[in-house]
Amino acid sequence: MPARKALLSFVGNRDPYVENTEELGPVLSLLQARPFTRVFLFCTGPDYRERARIVERAGSKREKAAQLLGLNAPTFRKALRERFPDLTGEAAEE
Repeated sequence: MPARKALLSFVGNRDPYVENTEELGPVLSLLQARPFTRVFLFCTGPDYRERARIVERAGSKREKAAQLLGLNAPTFRKALRERFPDLTGEAAEE
């Protein structure tokens, strides 16, 4: 069975593209460089949700559909475990 790899990433100010350029931002650069079986994009506000949607559209050609998750950064770990209870402690720590 092939290894399954998931990308869990916050969407930042340089996503999807570096401002005023066509240079790929960090998340799209990583999607271009490595294969992932699942992509989870964490958004901490409405501006980042829109950025995540653009990343989702651009990255969907390469990866399975991304899941956009609106989370408060301080409660990230708790929210992650609540939404994905099947994650083991080891997986949550990676």
